[in-house]
Amino acid sequence: EHSSRSHAIIRIDLESSPADGSDGVILKSVLNLIDLAGSECQKDTNAEGSRQREASNINKSLLALSNVINALQNGKQVPSYRDSKLTFYLQDSLGGNAQTVIICTMSQENNQQSTSKSTLQFAMKAMKIKNTAKVNKIKSDKVLIEELKRENKKLQIEVERLKNILNGNGDIDAFHECNLSMSSKENDSSALFNLSNDIIVPPKDE
Repeated sequence: EHSSRSHAIIRIDLESSPADGSDGVILKSVLNLIDLAGSECQKDTNAEGSRQREASNINKSLLALSNVINALQNGKQVPSYRDSKLTFYLQDSLGGNAQTVIICTMSQENNQQSTSKSTLQFAMKAMKIKNTAKVNKIKSDKVLIEELKRENKKLQIEVERLKNILNGNGDIDAFHECNLSMSSKENDSSALFNLSNDIIVPPKDE
């Protein structure tokens, strides 16, 4: 009664950490399993109504995927990942931090030669995309909190030291020297920790 023709995306987030939690490092990765629906030619399927709109949406997202692959292969254009939800979720798999495997299926029927040819051309272009896979390591919240506490303690000690200098319990030259030292540290490092994560909203397909 209802057609099930669509792209299927299964996204699995994986995290691993030492059993004893000694180093406080968490390894993170994402496993994407994508089943792409094949493109359809209206003159061959004679689709009408909702089935025609369904095929149109499938072809539209496949076109967006093809445009991203062409841009990555040529290296002359900036890939537009936000043209479709499909390409948005696949941006790491296409030219990003990932290992990607593509399995193409084709028909052996003579009347499907053009479709099989375009499938092979799609696969050959995708094979030329270079990904850079690396291990994703993040510090646990517990480790970050402990580091922030130690840094806060150091700053409190420094504040007390400066108060003593300003109250006449220290050398004013030492105060200027300390002030210059702190300014230099601020210029060398823009931030110790970045605890804010940008929220990326996926595009809304029309």
